[in-house]
Amino acid sequence: MEDKEKLKKYEKIKGITLVALVVTIVVLIILATISIGALSGEKGIIKQAKEAKEVHEKGRQEEEKALNELMTEYNKEKNEIENNEESTQKKCKILVEVVNGTVTDNITEKDVPYNGSCTLHFTANPGYTLDTASVDGTTVSLINDSYTFSDVTNDHTIRVIYKKKPFSISWLDGRTDTPIKTVICEEMSDNLIESLKPSDPTWDGHEFTGWTIGEPDEDGNIVIVANYKPIEL
Repeated sequence: MEDKEKLKKYEKIKGITLVALVVTIVVLIILATISIGALSGEKGIIKQAKEAKEVHEKGRQEEEKALNELMTEYNKEKNEIENNEESTQKKCKILVEVVNGTVTDNITEKDVPYNGSCTLHFTANPGYTLDTASVDGTTVSLINDSYTFSDVTNDHTIRVIYKKKPFSISWLDGRTDTPIKTVICEEMSDNLIESLKPSDPTWDGHEFTGWTIGEPDEDGNIVIVANYKPIEL
């Protein structure tokens, strides 16, 4: 009898244990399902972790982009400052050549700051007029006998050539200043006046005594006057 009661008690305990085991298994399955859902669902830990990683990566890329832009701007400003400093120290040369004339202060070269400007004034020698003006071999025009270099970034050479201006030789009658003869000439030679002079003029009661050659004026023109003296009876 006692053995039967022990057996019943054992079976009862065994049944409770089986029930507990089943309950435990069910609880574990439920917990596993919840855990899997928490890890892989729409709002699961894995997805949230992935999204957090993507946000972090995007933030890092934006930071790198902003830093690169900042460094690019810094290098640009640095280069501009260095270029400006270099350009303020750099100078360009203007070489000047003038034929039959003069230039401001009779210079043969002039230093001009980089990106600077320079105006040169030219003057022809007496009896000369402008023939050609060129900069680095290219023909240019002088404005009011001047040329301006603007925004100079290289060396330059300016060449201005004046040619002999056409001039006149005029012979006048000394008693009336009436023109006897006028000739337009390109160049003067040693025997030019002699070769062009007119016949000796006449004046009743007077003797022609020769010509007085005047000095050329600022344009190179020459006036020659006939001279007389009364004839003594």
